[in-house]
Amino acid sequence: MSGKWTTTLSDMLYGTEQHLCRSAPQSAAKRLAGLRARVPQATRRADRLALEKEIESLLGSAPYFRAAYRRHINAQFRDEVIPALERLVELVAECVRRKAQSTGAGVKRG
Repeated sequence: MSGKWTTTLSDMLYGTEQHLCRSAPQSAAKRLAGLRARVPQATRRADRLALEKEIESLLGSAPYFRAAYRRHINAQFRDEVIPALERLVELVAECVRRKAQSTGAGVKRG
């Protein structure tokens, strides 16, 4: 769990940092990078929970953090979730076609 947690949080902080707008203070990127550097050190559950709360508090503390996080999540959704759902729909359609062929039933298209 710790390895996946570390990767997920590090990626989220890096992505948020990359989506900061130019008008955000330079200290904003430094704060995100500082938190990202602390992620691998949080090995105990209590440490991870405390760091998660700190990150949540920071991301909600200023409009530029909230907007950068939202842009990161939207990009991640567009780049990863939507293609995965499209592949899933294709697999389900293929399974339906195979099932119909194996049972001799036709697939009605409406």
